[in-house]
Amino acid sequence: MNVVVINASPRKKGNTAELCRNVVEGAQDNGADVEYIDLYTYDFKGCMSCFACHLKKNSENPLCFWKDELKDVLQLCLDADAIVIGTPIYYGSISSSAQAFLERLLFAADTYVLDEEGNRVSKIKREIKTAMIYTMNVTKEMDYFNGEDQLAIMI
Repeated sequence: MNVVVINASPRKKGNTAELCRNVVEGAQDNGADVEYIDLYTYDFKGCMSCFACHLKKNSENPLCFWKDELKDVLQLCLDADAIVIGTPIYYGSISSSAQAFLERLLFAADTYVLDEEGNRVSKIKREIKTAMIYTMNVTKEMDYFNGEDQLAIMI
């Protein structure tokens, strides 16, 4: 089994990174080949909505058109049997790095074609197991970043 573990935290030694390294260790102990990625060390942007991935000539290619430092990471993920993404929660959402990564990974693989049941058809023709690790360095009593409270704090 080929597993890609992505730390989408800016901290290489924080809680998210530690949990990601635990996943790496557990996967290796169970015989998996593991690639560990510190996403914040890569220079890339999120989806630019260029729609090049949706052109007819790219209709079978699930990889983003843009050639930057993320290109190889995206290919690793498409070739993997499993992807684990670890991200801290900032202001009630995943890190900007995780969001940009997911935009690039998922939009290129998406299509506007619907199957017989009305579900969108993906360009990825096999299952890739996925998991998310979320961390937030607050106690339950301190967790005020939710719903309307988050909006009130940001305004």
